[in-house]
Amino acid sequence: MAKAGADVAIIDLALKNLEKTKEICEAQGVEVIPYACDVTKDEIVKETVQKIEKDLGPIYVVVNNAGGVSTRPFHMETMERFWYMIELNFKAAMLFAHNVLPGMRERKEGCIISIVSPVEN
Repeated sequence: MAKAGADVAIIDLALKNLEKTKEICEAQGVEVIPYACDVTKDEIVKETVQKIEKDLGPIYVVVNNAGGVSTRPFHMETMERFWYMIELNFKAAMLFAHNVLPGMRERKEGCIISIVSPVEN
């Protein structure tokens, strides 16, 4: 997105994890704003989307790339961790889509891209 000249909001649970990505995007000459956000929490995602729209304007493209896997065999995993993986890999994308889609529909323009990565144990 930055290579195409778009200003970029980048999100992670911890801002320190975004330093390298911010540098790479800024090298393209665009504005890059990092946001700390727990993408599994409804209200936090809503507040983050509102901050992004205030800081950068309407959101035209969302790339859902949050995800994670367990490296433990399924039968050894805790149910708490199992449900967290579902929230991180599925719910997070739905929360962002739910919060940006009304504006995209109103403008009749927008794109939501979800990236998933299969992992084998």
